Amino acid sequence: MDVIYFLFSDFPQTSLKNKYILVLEYADSGTLSTYLDKHFNELNWNDKYKFAFQVASAVSYLHDNDIIHYDMHENNILVHQKNVKLADFVFSKEAESLNTVQIFSMIPYVDPKSFNTKNYELDKRSDVYSIGTILWRISSRVKPFHLESYNVVLATAILNGRRERIVNGTPPEYSELYIECWKHEPDERPDMRKIISTLETFLNEFVLPEIINDKDNEGIKDDAVELLNQFISLKISDNEVLKNSLKNKEAIFIPFNNLEDPSPLGKGGYGSITRAVWTKTKNFVVYKRFINHDKYNAFD
Repeated sequence: MDVIYFLFSDFPQTSLKNKYILVLEYADSGTLSTYLDKHFNELNWNDKYKFAFQVASAVSYLHDNDIIHYDMHENNILVHQKNVKLADFVFSKEAESLNTVQIFSMIPYVDPKSFNTKNYELDKRSDVYSIGTILWRISSRVKPFHLESYNVVLATAILNGRRERIVNGTPPEYSELYIECWKHEPDERPDMRKIISTLETFLNEFVLPEIINDKDNEGIKDDAVELLNQFISLKISDNEVLKNSLKNKEAIFIPFNNLEDPSPLGKGGYGSITRAVWTKTKNFVVYKRFINHDKYNAFD
């Protein structure tokens, strides 16, 4: 399952007793948005189908555990070693209704039903709408509605049925899938299992035969087998840390002194981000320190 697992750690300083930092897996290529901006011309449709399948599989896994993402967009998907991972999903009931700032910051990804319904309760079908825009974004070198401001004018247009145009060269089966996800009425949208099944069909009927029948490339059948194995591994891979977190709806606590070789990555309005090595796994992680600690209580 391609979901970023998360943990908590404590601050070592006495003055910050009972304050915590959020620890996440490290993704070497940043967000999906950043990756597509830099590497879109290097991607073929095999890569795009793989990205789409990985994101859909991650969301399906959350839904199977009765967890809704609520805030899915290209900046909440990370890329590590040319594989995408879903991040920033939450357990808090407070996330069931997005505030105005959240809605307008990522309008194309938000369920339009929330634009004109006060305290609209987002659900799994809202995630499906977001998946539709993510699938479109994977097919495009630019952000959705990139020439327009994300404001009430665009929100009204989307509420009235406007959607992004299909990118030239997109396989019709792929565009038909995200158009289904974009249906205004939530009950008309497919569920995540159907989306995964459709993407698997694309793989078996279109992607793999095209690879195998391409006789101009040496060793192409080996590439086809490798691609198939990648898709299969997405379905059967497991991560005990993540599995336990989702099952128990709680994060694992690790002592701060288990994070070694810190290297600052950036700082913003909410706090700072640092890369470190988690001594238990010897893998890179990143940890976030929030400036206003009292405002963030993940499990209220």
